[in-house]
Amino acid sequence: MSRKIIKCSCIQENKIRLDPIQPFTFNIRCLSMQLNELNLVRYGEPFFILCDIKNETPFSLKFKNSNLAKNKFVKFKTEENESLLKDENLDPDKVASECFCVVCEQGSDEKNIFPGELVLEWKRADFGSVLYQKSNEIDYAENKEASNVPNTNSKFILPNISAEKFPFLIEAKLPPYGWLGKEFTICYEITNKLDQVLEIECTLEENEYFGIAGKKLELMEIMPFDVNTFSFMIYPLKVGHCQFPSFHIKVQSPVEFSEAVKKQENNSSYSFDSIIKNMIPSLLFIFPEQIESILKET
Repeated sequence: MSRKIIKCSCIQENKIRLDPIQPFTFNIRCLSMQLNELNLVRYGEPFFILCDIKNETPFSLKFKNSNLAKNKFVKFKTEENESLLKDENLDPDKVASECFCVVCEQGSDEKNIFPGELVLEWKRADFGSVLYQKSNEIDYAENKEASNVPNTNSKFILPNISAEKFPFLIEAKLPPYGWLGKEFTICYEITNKLDQVLEIECTLEENEYFGIAGKKLELMEIMPFDVNTFSFMIYPLKVGHCQFPSFHIKVQSPVEFSEAVKKQENNSSYSFDSIIKNMIPSLLFIFPEQIESILKET
């Protein structure tokens, strides 16, 4: 009888089902430079893309960076665009926000613009048990392990933005605040976005917060893609958050735009004045004169 030892190797196979989940949910909004929500943007006018990001995982997540992989027809307003999420932690069910200031140029589709993709670079903040996420004592080895884990890149395709052509853009040049009884100058730089001469009528409407010195009505002819300035002096009459005098523009020429403006003025849900209000500030904080004298003494 043979006494050979027979070695048997057994393999046990376990099948584990892993249900993947999306780590984030997103809420995307467009805001004007005055932080009013927009349903429609205008080509050449800067606006904010605000991305609210919610952590849907049971873990704390740490962002290394975030950026906007923009479409070729989208440009940043400034060259410096530092991430708001850089090196930030996001706990479960919490929301963080990222914001980009961009300008859209007209592409092949006149009514919509694809802004691009939101790119998030992130990983778990630590690798302890889910039950001990709130513990103040984190094991050194777990911290070391977490630091060696590479970051994950997640991309989210931003929805298309409704856009339209507009004959002009307005940029306001004004101080960050004012003093009661001290006059200052307000300048509105009006840019003609057309390849034709733009004829407009600019008017100011007085209110109880400011007195106006200078012209309240001016007719302008702005060359194609040129800039003209409408300036005036105002005199603060009250303190606190004060509303600027209403600024109105009527397009006299080209005819196709002046007719479109008339239709917009007759439609209360899409008025021409509401577009101008989204382009320029409507409020300015006015300090009492006594505060200025106190600051000078100190």
